[in-house]
Amino acid sequence: MQDVGSVGAEASAGEGRVTAHLESQLAKTDLLDSAFGVYIARLDNEALQAARTLDAAAERGEQLPALAGMTIAVKDLIAVRGAATTAQSLVHEDPWFDGQDAPIVAQLRTAGAIITGKTSMAEHAAGRIDPAKPFPVPRNPWDPSRWPGGSSSGSAIAVSLGLADAALGSDTTGSLRIPAAFCGITGFRPSTGLVNGTGCMAASPTLDTMGPMAKSARDCARVLSVIAPIAEPEWRDSLANVRIGVPKALIDSWGDKLDSEIREAFERSLTELQNLGATIVDIELPEWDLLTSATMLITAQELFAGHAETLRARWIDYGRSFRRIAAIGGFVPGEKISAVRTALTGACGALLTRLNDLDAIAIPTWAQPPAAYDESLEMGGGELNLTAAWAAAGLPCIATPMGLDSRGLPMSLQLAGKPGDDLRVLEITDCFERSSANPLPEPPEWTAEIEAVPDPDQGKTLLTQEESAALAAMLAPLGISPEPHDFAAIHGMLKALGA
Repeated sequence: MQDVGSVGAEASAGEGRVTAHLESQLAKTDLLDSAFGVYIARLDNEALQAARTLDAAAERGEQLPALAGMTIAVKDLIAVRGAATTAQSLVHEDPWFDGQDAPIVAQLRTAGAIITGKTSMAEHAAGRIDPAKPFPVPRNPWDPSRWPGGSSSGSAIAVSLGLADAALGSDTTGSLRIPAAFCGITGFRPSTGLVNGTGCMAASPTLDTMGPMAKSARDCARVLSVIAPIAEPEWRDSLANVRIGVPKALIDSWGDKLDSEIREAFERSLTELQNLGATIVDIELPEWDLLTSATMLITAQELFAGHAETLRARWIDYGRSFRRIAAIGGFVPGEKISAVRTALTGACGALLTRLNDLDAIAIPTWAQPPAAYDESLEMGGGELNLTAAWAAAGLPCIATPMGLDSRGLPMSLQLAGKPGDDLRVLEITDCFERSSANPLPEPPEWTAEIEAVPDPDQGKTLLTQEESAALAAMLAPLGISPEPHDFAAIHGMLKALGA
């Protein structure tokens, strides 16, 4: 992100630099927004007014605030005045937060940031987009036939395409880091509890956190220093005395579930970190599976708890992916969650003890390239989840690019640090980004017509009458009445989860 002294250097006579910068982005948004499904609501007029106010202050010689001129897009589960907050769902409370800014949005405005609009997302921060619903369908900037990751989809796309300088997303099991990885940008999940979540619709209240997305760790840090009670880091030019743990046995155990090109890029990134002065330490991570499964179970149970009443009354109004995942949470008994939380306490304690001797742990952000929209990937669909485990422990973690694969798709490195050690994670990432031998180019310009996303239920095998009846009996106590394809999807997820 350029500062206000350099943005919009092409400004015409009488036009301020902030306004010129914003107008350039708005023109690009006009061209790309519809095709890539970025915004659910744009705030062009309000943004232009804010830009002109900043330019007028600069013209008067006034001292401008820290983020003056930085354009920021906001995920549509965070309240922004002048735009409804829907969580990209027909089922939402209107108006959410009484039409006011969430505190983190108000803080950004006070710091001079320009809010450009509300971005598209996976419904209520879970699952995928249902193309049958009347909302934007987000597309991957590097290949529009592919999923851009979620749930903070539009925020990642806006930054990747240069429609905004930064964005706000949320992260429960990876909702910020996964789209950052798939769209070739940097996404930072702060330590749980560091950022005020008031005015942000909850997916999983005990795990959710809001965080910044940008083209660099430095710009993420600039945003974080405004929405959290911390200052920007002391940036460094080397990683001398930095110790980074790598769970090599765990990574080897993933076998071919970890894409070979991502594995190679990860090894190159470790070498690059070593060349910067870091010490790579081989560590064990025996609690990994428990941390991951606990995060997913808690999320599913809290999703269902938060939507149980409306799922019973308005099942068909929810998108197919969300309602099916939420239904799974209804099968998680309270005693199971209690046992999981107890086990989680021990696992988190073991992980934090191991982190005492480290500055960060490194793994890839995701194990496979972004999937095509015609691939079926419901919960339990077979992909490795490499982001959820850190959420259970409340760790600060970041996704940052580590080059393109042979298909021209971004690959991403993930670093996780000790709770409260957010600045250290940002410092390490910044050093890596600035020295990277493979900086990402801009996404390609797509001139061909982008094909419609296929119906996710097309060609799917339905359950037999007997199987449907058995599942209906299981679902009856939950008070929900699924459609035939819902039965099939829920049955498949339960089978994959071993239920």
